[in-house]
Amino acid sequence: ESEHVGEIFGPSSRCLMTVEEDPICVKGICNELERTFDVHYHDEVFQCRYGGQIVDTLFGVTLKCPILAAVCPQVVCPSNCSGRGVCDHSSDFGSTCICDNPYDETDGCWEVT
Repeated sequence: ESEHVGEIFGPSSRCLMTVEEDPICVKGICNELERTFDVHYHDEVFQCRYGGQIVDTLFGVTLKCPILAAVCPQVVCPSNCSGRGVCDHSSDFGSTCICDNPYDETDGCWEVT
């Protein structure tokens, strides 16, 4: 029996940790367009933009977002920025590469100088 009202179990559920270190299973979907992991809880959608992000569901449960590369490898920075940049997970637009070469405007720092 679930300890949390609104908890679900099934093929589309993912078990996350709360800030109280208490597991909760919710519906989770990888959103490739927004580059987020979308948590569905009580008919609301909460977006995880980076691992460790704290999300207050407003339903008495505060979640810790999982590492995006683990649950949604397709939404993190393309090619892991090709080893020529860093992945910025705190962007308002999801994970984006900040390339070492300031003139490289490719999504995955693919430009070779």
